[in-house]
Amino acid sequence: MKKLIIIFVSILFLFSACDYSFFDGKIETEGTITPTYAVPLIDASFTLEELLPDDNDLNRYLLIDDTGFMTLLYKKNLFDISPPDFFGNYPLAGLNLPYIEYTEDAQTFDLNLNLNLNGGTVVFFDPKLKIIITNYWGIPSKISFKDMYYTPDVEATPLPITGSFVTDTFLLDYPTGTEQYVIDTLEMNVNNSNIDEILESLPYSLTAGASIETIPGGTYDVRGANNNNVGLEIEIPLNLSMDNISFTDTLNFDLGVNPDSTKVKSLTLNFIADNGFPLGLKSQIYFLDENFNIVDSVFNTRLDVTPASVSNGLVDARIETKNTTTISENSMDHILEAKYLLMDIRLRTTDAANLLPVMIFADYDIKIRLSAKMDLELIL
Repeated sequence: MKKLIIIFVSILFLFSACDYSFFDGKIETEGTITPTYAVPLIDASFTLEELLPDDNDLNRYLLIDDTGFMTLLYKKNLFDISPPDFFGNYPLAGLNLPYIEYTEDAQTFDLNLNLNLNGGTVVFFDPKLKIIITNYWGIPSKISFKDMYYTPDVEATPLPITGSFVTDTFLLDYPTGTEQYVIDTLEMNVNNSNIDEILESLPYSLTAGASIETIPGGTYDVRGANNNNVGLEIEIPLNLSMDNISFTDTLNFDLGVNPDSTKVKSLTLNFIADNGFPLGLKSQIYFLDENFNIVDSVFNTRLDVTPASVSNGLVDARIETKNTTTISENSMDHILEAKYLLMDIRLRTTDAANLLPVMIFADYDIKIRLSAKMDLELIL
């Protein structure tokens, strides 16, 4: 699941996972000694779904419904209970079901959701944690949970899961007549727990124990019955708000320009984004030398792609962002000597400062244009 979260956040960068379309047009030239090259680089339009990589984990954990709304889903088996273990010294069949209290000691289950948000925040508005019980035994019983904790990070102190979900006792459905089994779903949500606080921490692990009690009386027979199963399902609809989530990545870099024969006097980048995503970013690209020291940057101030306008969680208007950046001759000398690029991106959703809920749909799209103009000096 950690890998999924990383994938999901990565595709929100808008650029890092995109398969850009490059022009194969002719380069226009002006002059002879100091030619100017105008190069259209990118003219692309893509949806969020098109940015998703073909990944087995992604297919397993990402749900896209008929409307295109996206939900992250995590499933894990917690424990199985066999009839002999549950009944102990009691017979597996009889005329009068005895009172039995079975305790499943607290166990810690790695979720690996933890991801360093680097000081940023994420708020989920409708998260759910479900306990899925597959019951093969035709006996009445009830379940309660105990020792429920979550651990935000590997070395963090466990924190309690609170709310009526933890203190309540739940009657379990059970098969009757010709039914072989029934599936009972117990839902932890924002009304009966602190599940929003738990998942906003992107926890590393969850700890839980359980107590199951029979409701005595009546005939019963669990001989040869399958093990009962208790599973966990975490459902995170992408109805959220994110602010100032920072990511960096370092890449190898080489322009491939021979400074002995060609001098770049200036480079102008023209950028236009027609954004239908309720996601924006502030980005800077740094150039590093062989010792990973910053020698220059692309933008004088961070490139700020404004997120689309949102009403009632849905995009209601696209927002266009334009930026023209000219890199000077002095900066170009630094760039030609650079060995690495450092991408620094800060991600936010629409009106994140006011925790505006934003719903993420797979068919949201963004259109990007990027062109470059280079003034060269040819050394003959």
